[in-house]
Amino acid sequence: MFWLNVPFGIAAVIVGWMVLPVTELQDPDRAFDWRGALLLAPALTLVVLVLNQISALGPGSPTLIACAAAAILLLLAFVRRERAARFPLVDLRLIEAPAFLSGAVACALAYAIL
Repeated sequence: MFWLNVPFGIAAVIVGWMVLPVTELQDPDRAFDWRGALLLAPALTLVVLVLNQISALGPGSPTLIACAAAAILLLLAFVRRERAARFPLVDLRLIEAPAFLSGAVACALAYAIL
């Protein structure tokens, strides 16, 4: 069943490459925040791992506690990095906007319900 989607995905990439306009408003001096990405990716992976395995291993599992602690440390390091970054991966000032914060919380809760 998976392989049925592959040709459609390839076609979508080709059509998107030909049809979508190139972004010209991007500042050429603006660099991608690789350090932030390298902190965020494992942190989110660990959070998802903990949420998925808590029912199987139990909340007192040493493995889950270690994963949760590592995720918290990585997220704290990510926030510290983003505050100091010239061009952050995630603009943390967005969280100060009530509309953004409530929308993000609503999305997170909707996915948690699913």
